[in-house]
Amino acid sequence: MTLIRITWKLLVLLTALIFVGTLHAADKTGQDEWRFASYGKAAKGSVTMDSNTLTIKTENTKNAFFESDEYSFVYKEQPFLHDDCSKSVITVKIDDIKKGSAGIMMRSTDSQSSANVHLEATATGDLFVFFRQQEGGSTSYRRVGYIGFPVEIRLTRQGNSFLSHYKNAADEWIKGPAVFVDLGETHLSGFYACSGNDNQIGYDVDSSRKMQVIFRDWTIENSDNFIPAEDNFVDKEPIAPNTLLRENFADGSLSNVPASVVNPVWNGIKFAELPYAEDGSRYWRKRGDGIYYLGDKKWADYEVAVRLSFPEPAMSTSEFSVQMRYQNIAMYSKMLKYYGVSLKNGNEIILNKYKSGGNTIEPLQKVKVNSYNDGSMHELRIRVMDKDYEVLWDGESVIKGSDTKEPITYGNIGLKFTDCDINLYRIEVTEIKDEINGNLDNYLLDYYDTKIPDYIIKQYLK
Repeated sequence: MTLIRITWKLLVLLTALIFVGTLHAADKTGQDEWRFASYGKAAKGSVTMDSNTLTIKTENTKNAFFESDEYSFVYKEQPFLHDDCSKSVITVKIDDIKKGSAGIMMRSTDSQSSANVHLEATATGDLFVFFRQQEGGSTSYRRVGYIGFPVEIRLTRQGNSFLSHYKNAADEWIKGPAVFVDLGETHLSGFYACSGNDNQIGYDVDSSRKMQVIFRDWTIENSDNFIPAEDNFVDKEPIAPNTLLRENFADGSLSNVPASVVNPVWNGIKFAELPYAEDGSRYWRKRGDGIYYLGDKKWADYEVAVRLSFPEPAMSTSEFSVQMRYQNIAMYSKMLKYYGVSLKNGNEIILNKYKSGGNTIEPLQKVKVNSYNDGSMHELRIRVMDKDYEVLWDGESVIKGSDTKEPITYGNIGLKFTDCDINLYRIEVTEIKDEINGNLDNYLLDYYDTKIPDYIIKQYLK
């Protein structure tokens, strides 16, 4: 395989070169240098680049799909050392696509089967985000929208979350669905093209399996706002009775081990933006998207308290959700279910019940409160006891009721962020004692208000 290096603002013409295989460790260069390669058994490609225009010609590169990708790729190696504290944003304009597909790609390695995310525009005017979550795995996709050419598109990585955007005819950025892939501490990012399949639009006898695409006016922005964890930290705050979990972010880390009631280790995130408040304490400023789970799947009756603020007015697409009694059985995805309490639109609190794999939403209650886009600290408190639920906002009960139809009675918690800019100061989960039956009625899905007969208890405990 041949490796071509393209330096920024240098005009380079590569013609009819065949690239097969993968890069070798000895071929690595600095992150400011561009590289070009084509992948596939008979893949050919060339690229022309100047200060604001990049043209890729590719041949015999069907698609970046299934388990092995075929494509031509102009890219840089980008360090991404601190997970959610690191951010990479690529924006580019595409003049037109007559056949095949092209777009923005970020991938873990140059292996044809590596984990990757790519935002792909097609000749038919479709825009998709494709993603492969592990080496050699299958590729999934989500539709982002329908586009006309020329089009401007954007792919953003923050931590393990990826966001897609495109500009519509009114010059407004439209957001696509978020996807989650771990690309590691270094990824390859740039622009790619695929010549497509014979049955796709734009093919004829003379030009089959060849395509050309022009990218222009691109920007690549990388940032990192990591602050190290505290040295030799000891949490001296007393542990209140019945505490199941407490996170006050005082140690400046979400991943320090060993895990304990007052030192939860968060799954799906290693480094978070944990700045200092004026009083020297630390908090979590979470931007963008993400979903994280904490706790024990057998938690039953409990209360979750979250202290939070919104440093900037929330966008219309913003949503922060606390998921309660989250149940997810990996072998049976349609059995996923939970309660979700969401903050939306700057003054709404919404309680929904999610079932059938999270695809069925049963609205329970929605209320409006005074705007929480005021920069002040607020407290969201949620209680679940047997089949009863209650939501309190700043100490005032705003939602209260009972789920008498197939209640969800146990499960851990989750925090979901969508287009967020939010400060979290404290998260605490406290067990609510059931003086009648303890947690057993939650597991039996019965006898919530009466004592369980002894013979049933004996049978259950066998």
